[in-house]
Amino acid sequence: MPRVLINLRIPSLTVKQDVDAPRRVDNSMVRFLKTVDVAAIPKPGETLDVTADAMSAPFQCTVKRSDWDDRENIFIVSCAFAKASIPEADYRALVGSPDWTQKPLL
Repeated sequence: MPRVLINLRIPSLTVKQDVDAPRRVDNSMVRFLKTVDVAAIPKPGETLDVTADAMSAPFQCTVKRSDWDDRENIFIVSCAFAKASIPEADYRALVGSPDWTQKPLL
């Protein structure tokens, strides 16, 4: 089974910390990374079910591209959250999951 690095883009959202002052979280400049085992290297357009330790159920992401990285010696699978929006609870679970790493884009 090949091991790949998932590079996940999630949609921006409004977080309702306080009823009077909801704040917008712009996720356009951050990616979430996780190494997983897959049956085969996914192709663009395919949908993957991925998990997060802090989430009760898997969520889907759509593969945008898969590229070999010589430096890391692994396929990097760039994905986007499959739905147009992400629920706040799922966002908080993803951010709090120890199996995902946030990487800011430079």
